[in-house]
Amino acid sequence: MNEWVVIPLVLWLALLLDRLLGEPARFHPLVGFGTLAGKVEHILNRAPASSFSVVTGSLALALLTVPAFCLVLYLQWTLNGWLYIAFSALTLYLCSGLQSLRVHALQIAGPLKRDDLTTARHFTGYMVSRDTTSLSKDEMTRATVESVLENGNDAVISGLFYFAAGGPAFALLHRLVNTLDAMWGYKNTRYLYFGRAAAKADDLMALPGAWLTAAGYLIQKHPGKLFTNLAKSRKQSATYKSANGGLVMAAGANTLGVTIGGGTPVYHGVSVPLPLLGRGSKPEPEHIRQSLTLVSKAAVIFCVVVSLFSAIFAAGALSF
Repeated sequence: MNEWVVIPLVLWLALLLDRLLGEPARFHPLVGFGTLAGKVEHILNRAPASSFSVVTGSLALALLTVPAFCLVLYLQWTLNGWLYIAFSALTLYLCSGLQSLRVHALQIAGPLKRDDLTTARHFTGYMVSRDTTSLSKDEMTRATVESVLENGNDAVISGLFYFAAGGPAFALLHRLVNTLDAMWGYKNTRYLYFGRAAAKADDLMALPGAWLTAAGYLIQKHPGKLFTNLAKSRKQSATYKSANGGLVMAAGANTLGVTIGGGTPVYHGVSVPLPLLGRGSKPEPEHIRQSLTLVSKAAVIFCVVVSLFSAIFAAGALSF
């Protein structure tokens, strides 16, 4: 089967599987990977924090990602036809988290609308790494919108991009690196040096997806001003703690017409001042649903564009 047909077919199949099945309730490979990563970190991150921990952190990163990447790359090269399509769609589905993102965000949106702050704080703690014990309704709303917009890149668009660019092995590699960054990418005593390799690797891998995600958000409101609005969003996020996350959130906030960021939330015991992103009023609980719609449409836009380019290249290949 022509590769220009296979790529969009797998993209659409993976999105369909994610929509129909959601996150596996049991035996999710990424949960097992997280457990393994915790054990590896416990073994290799025992010495007092120092610059040498960058070496052990890099070793942990390699041990946890290279074998899986090589195995999937081997299968990617050896499988053919519908078996390759099924394997790729399943791998990309397991690397995606759009439906999971929707479920977790709506678990917060519902209680916020009912002013059930205790339940909202409980579920907000599942989505964000900051301390949620004393967050107000407005703070939880803002944090949830921010998390949805940022995860539009981390859990959705970047995986689609890496599959389209390099196949299931690269989609898996991005997801594993992103998971390790989520576990170790904190600037506290334990992870400042050990987690640096995972954080830098995630920054590098997330870069193309961040621009694609930001474009996917912004094109939904003012397609004629896409590049101007991209530049404005990048300028707003220049001092954000994560260049990729800041760009994506600024673009999403500007599209939704809200202002997010700001304040000094506490991440694993460390207070991190954040700049304001976007322009408009503060986000309300209904903006959580709107941000989910923004992410879903961005994923569809990406798949449509890839499908169109694939059709053009396929037609060109047939003409020779």
